[in-house]
Amino acid sequence: MPAKKIMYVVGTVDFQYNDETYYAPEGDAVRPVTVYRTKEAAEKAALEQSLKAMADWDLLSFGYSDDEIFSDPEAALELYQAAGYEGSDLDDLHGGYSNEFVQKMNDEQRKKLLDLLTVTFATVSEVEVGE
Repeated sequence: MPAKKIMYVVGTVDFQYNDETYYAPEGDAVRPVTVYRTKEAAEKAALEQSLKAMADWDLLSFGYSDDEIFSDPEAALELYQAAGYEGSDLDDLHGGYSNEFVQKMNDEQRKKLLDLLTVTFATVSEVEVGE
């Protein structure tokens, strides 16, 4: 009888829009994207998915206020400013173009911004397969 194996599934969130903000649907449902044999490979892929999603989405459309979107809005503002944003707060970024500055960030800055986000773009789930 074959032994059970642990596989790692990378899933992405299918966000919904309510005419004001994007939000994750009820529950923990994600769209499975790829299955990996190692947790390390899955985590790397999830990070890459998240970094790509950050550059594609207007991050400030995921909440009504900056502290709903970022755990530390001041630190997020500093990252946006380092990428060329000249505003003194995040208010002027609301409205659809915050991703332009994310695209200008280097990988280290994007990873820091990802750590500040309250939004999850990609997950890694452990799945047991076999008999």
